[in-house]
Amino acid sequence: MSGLTHSVERSLYLLLALAVWGSCGNASETVMRGPHDEIPPIAQAYRQLGDLYRNGRVPPNKARDVEQFLDEVRRVSDDALSVAVVDPAKLVEGARETQPDGPRAVSAYQVAGGLGDPEALVRLGELYREGKVVPKDLRAAFSYFSQARDLGYQSARWRLAEMMLRGEGTAIDRQAAHVELKLAADAGVATAMLLLGDLYASGDLGSADPDAAVSSWQQAVDAGEPIGLSRLATLYDRGELVPRDAENAYRLFEEAGSKGDTHAAVRAARMLVAGDGVAADRARGVARLETLGRTAGAEGKVALADFYSNREQSGESFNLQRAYELYRAAARQGSRSAELRTALMQIHGEGTAARPEAGISMLRAMAAEGYAPAAYSLGDLFAFGPAHLTDSKAAVAAYEQAHKMGDLRATALLGDIYSWGDLVARDPDKALEYYKIAAHNEDVVARLKADALVIRETGTQDEARAAFEDVQKIAASGLTEAIVLFADLTRTGIAGVAAPDEGAALRSYLSAAQKGSRDAALRAGEIFIAGELRHRDPARGAALMLAIAKSDASAFVSLGDALLKIGADRPDDLITPVEAFERAGAAGISAAYLRLGDLYRDGTGVSVDGAKAARYYLQAAGLPTPGDIPDGL
Repeated sequence: MSGLTHSVERSLYLLLALAVWGSCGNASETVMRGPHDEIPPIAQAYRQLGDLYRNGRVPPNKARDVEQFLDEVRRVSDDALSVAVVDPAKLVEGARETQPDGPRAVSAYQVAGGLGDPEALVRLGELYREGKVVPKDLRAAFSYFSQARDLGYQSARWRLAEMMLRGEGTAIDRQAAHVELKLAADAGVATAMLLLGDLYASGDLGSADPDAAVSSWQQAVDAGEPIGLSRLATLYDRGELVPRDAENAYRLFEEAGSKGDTHAAVRAARMLVAGDGVAADRARGVARLETLGRTAGAEGKVALADFYSNREQSGESFNLQRAYELYRAAARQGSRSAELRTALMQIHGEGTAARPEAGISMLRAMAAEGYAPAAYSLGDLFAFGPAHLTDSKAAVAAYEQAHKMGDLRATALLGDIYSWGDLVARDPDKALEYYKIAAHNEDVVARLKADALVIRETGTQDEARAAFEDVQKIAASGLTEAIVLFADLTRTGIAGVAAPDEGAALRSYLSAAQKGSRDAALRAGEIFIAGELRHRDPARGAALMLAIAKSDASAFVSLGDALLKIGADRPDDLITPVEAFERAGAAGISAAYLRLGDLYRDGTGVSVDGAKAARYYLQAAGLPTPGDIPDGL
């Protein structure tokens, strides 16, 4: 060291300072690096310098000096460098924040990566994937993560897997993603264990594997990743892949909440209020929510506001004014979702005086700043809001804005809008474009809708065949929507692709009905009542449809329609079409009154009665029925 110049001595000191100044950037991950465990100190220093630039911690007037010092230190043999204990608090004291410097961060990370630091390569991948301080470049991000993996950096694998699953910077490849996650998990990377569990639960590998998902999430918990507790709790809470186990869900939410997971703590408190999985203790549950509202920052306030604004959950504690004030407080703390809720409450006059103009202005400002949910909410407001605010053109424009910001809900909804022709002229080709974009981003329902459009309207015979095969593949994975669509297509047949097969369709409908599909149960009921003679079982069909009608009166209309098809062949012990339509009408289903009007007008199954027909048509239109319509008109 005696031969070093004063400048290089200063450089070395700065190097050592930077090495411990890394608290300003991302903490290093504890992972196995294989044969490249020893990272040269100078490489680590350049990586830390990149962190400082990324986080805006290097004042512009110091940038040149810092880089010059490090360049001089690079000329010093690594043997001359050592680790020194330096107080990081003193080093960062007085450092003023400035704007992030993306180009300089990239340059510093590239130097570090070139010197053998895989963490720096991961930082580069993150920069280009996020696209915040440098332009987004997903191919570059994937390349840098791959280079880090090849240097033995195991945590690069889960990042690569995420991109493979989403088709970011590379083609979608679920099997390759599974391999990367498995290797990283076996190397002890907790995040990989967590994501591996997510992959097993998603069914993206062919079918959902809840046992493997539970095992992977539990491994993540054992490896120190508390989010795994929330995953397990949510699995048992929802009861979709495994039987619902509220007690286990509550226990796991409690444990996750005790480890700092605010969302889990909120869910546990709500379960305590409702007596779900635990003995009800409303006072204690509300007290917990109040504590979270005071201590858990904006997230806690939003959770408490959500509670007070939900009449079903809060019961006698329902208080929109309190909710509004909590949302406002959370918005002041930076919560965009709370700011959005505040704007909507102003528009609708919930918990505060109605100020539609102010609320809409807030939403537009948030959308202009790039907050996609605000643009989506504007679309909903203009499409489905109060009559004086509805504007079809403005609604579509708002959804378009949200779509361009990457809101896939808006993308899929635009597909629906152009497919249905509700807010705009119907355009199947444009609908298909939106569905394909959403499908490319892993929206399986949008993928099914795209397949359906290709088969029924836009595709050639070869395209229709490929789309039908895709529907079959998705249906085989167990997705209910796919099973129903496959049954629909099998029932009607596809010209030049598949002949009608009502039996196969019925089996698929029954399979989907067992999974809880209302539509599938109704279609199966229709086949049993009015399908091919070999499949007829009217009593079973009526039972299926009446079971749905207990919770959805519109099923009475479907039942009446099916019974009309068999006319005089209807067994005497079954409900009549008129009775079915009357039950639906009594529940407020206007379509039932139209059916009744038609029956009495035409004398279908009843005597012709123009007066009754007129009364039913007036009821269908929501108009008063005068008492002076002569009977037998």
